[in-house]
Amino acid sequence: IASSRNATATLIKAMLPLVVPAARRIISELLIDNGLIIRNEEPVLEFDKNMSVADYPIKSIQLDIKDVIVLDPETLKKDMAAAPSFQWPEKDNFEELMTGSVGDNNDSAMVVVDLIGFNARVHLGSGIE
Repeated sequence: IASSRNATATLIKAMLPLVVPAARRIISELLIDNGLIIRNEEPVLEFDKNMSVADYPIKSIQLDIKDVIVLDPETLKKDMAAAPSFQWPEKDNFEELMTGSVGDNNDSAMVVVDLIGFNARVHLGSGIE
């Protein structure tokens, strides 16, 4: 991950390595609970909460991000105008959410980031289909 332009982007980049192991467990559990995992030709029917991390169907998740850019409301507005067919979440009230003017506490303002050069690879464990 390349260096970023502000403290919020730096914080997000620093948090990613902490979030990936939790995401790995959650994705593994969802795949198993939805009957989508076969291990050694046998369906895995239930996620064992005591399962060793080494036994998760998702062996690893690798993220490559060149940069994280925190967008200001004006930049987001331009991006929305440039891609009107995209289904932008919160498109009707993004400015209020980004400035924190929706509630009394400005600490709850929405942060919008642009992940530049984002690539993700998910590797399955041995015997997993």
